[in-house]
Amino acid sequence: MKYIIILLTPLITQGQVSEEDLSSRALEILDTSTLNSIDPTSLWQVFNLSKSDIFALEEYKDAFGQLTHESELFMIEGLDSTTAEYLLALFPINRTVNESKRQIIHKISLRKHQFNSRQSLLFNSNEINGAIHQSVENQHINYSGYITHHFENCALTFGDFSLHAGQGLLLGRRGFPSSTTSEYFEKGLKGRTGSVSEGILQGIGFEKKLSNGGFCVSLDTSNRCSVSAFKVYRTTRLGASTSKNNFSLFFHHARGPARMYGEFGNTGQKIGANFFIKDVLFETNIYNQDRVWLESYISWQNTLGKWNLIHSKSRVKLNLNNSNFQLFINEHRNEDYLSWRTKLRIPHGKSIYEFHLHGKTHGFGIRKDHTFSSIAISTTLAFIDYGQSPVWLGIPAARGFIGAKGVYSDFAGIICRLTWQGIAASFQMNFQSNSTSSLQMSFYKYL
Repeated sequence: MKYIIILLTPLITQGQVSEEDLSSRALEILDTSTLNSIDPTSLWQVFNLSKSDIFALEEYKDAFGQLTHESELFMIEGLDSTTAEYLLALFPINRTVNESKRQIIHKISLRKHQFNSRQSLLFNSNEINGAIHQSVENQHINYSGYITHHFENCALTFGDFSLHAGQGLLLGRRGFPSSTTSEYFEKGLKGRTGSVSEGILQGIGFEKKLSNGGFCVSLDTSNRCSVSAFKVYRTTRLGASTSKNNFSLFFHHARGPARMYGEFGNTGQKIGANFFIKDVLFETNIYNQDRVWLESYISWQNTLGKWNLIHSKSRVKLNLNNSNFQLFINEHRNEDYLSWRTKLRIPHGKSIYEFHLHGKTHGFGIRKDHTFSSIAISTTLAFIDYGQSPVWLGIPAARGFIGAKGVYSDFAGIICRLTWQGIAASFQMNFQSNSTSSLQMSFYKYL
């Protein structure tokens, strides 16, 4: 329980990410995680669950073991039924109930007469795990994948993988698109399990985990050698990384409700801190990459709901979530133009009403969900009058696809998703322009 308490101390209650607004990183996690295997940091930073919800779930699993039935979620003290239903819609309870530890994933999309597809086989055993991917884009076929052999506290990987260190400035990703924090959590070597391509290397990698630290080394196909090592001193982590002619030093320190972290390299620097005071989370980050900029987060909860306020690169973003509505306000700025993009979501019964305003662009959408026997249907009807400023619709998308649609012209159409067992299909029809219509399908099955 100690690592859970240290992890959750500086967190803040916040609004969940809707299934349609999931990032590509979140979709990759969904492909490979269950309610029993997903880590608390991903639940907070990627899926925006609250501190109290995560703590209640982890405390229950620590006391009673892994979940075995869906009904258990509704009996966990401190976890409300809305959050339980949200989690069950995203994750299976436990994949270990299947004798096989192999999964196949098929995804296809058709848009503007272009056919794209991706097939994946994920496999896992006590000592060996890996993935094989085949993708077809614009009639070009590509293959990728990896295989990892685990022995003692070591892992040897061949193929496509990512190497993470520090704040991700040199090795790994730059962090998750979170409305609460940019604090970086990933570390070490990870095989490529999904379609995310950022920070992916191809070659051979080795990772060694120690009781108070670890190190990784990799050699990719361009003969670039990358190395990362770190050591832990109680609640402080110090490390260094290098790749080709670049290097960086990084640190992470936690003490009570406060955290400090940073990375300093020859190509960029970042230093940040966050602390939790009376249900309010404050965070500030300073970046130096080509130019210096400040990034600030404030998250809190009051009688109106859960708030997130972000100020980054002279732009402001405000989110407000409560049981009656969700309000999103984003500032858009360039050298000649300043505008504000506003989205209001209002749930009512089995429907969700969505209103958009961005400059002279305005419109609305209505979503309804129905279930017939074992088939779930989600339908959105939307009308957008385009006035040279884009808006983004939250749409029902097949599993494995991002449920957001950027509107850059007049839109009057319907988006529909059908889900049956492991099969999901979504269809978009724009009556203003048939060329923007599309079809997406996905299929997930355990072998």
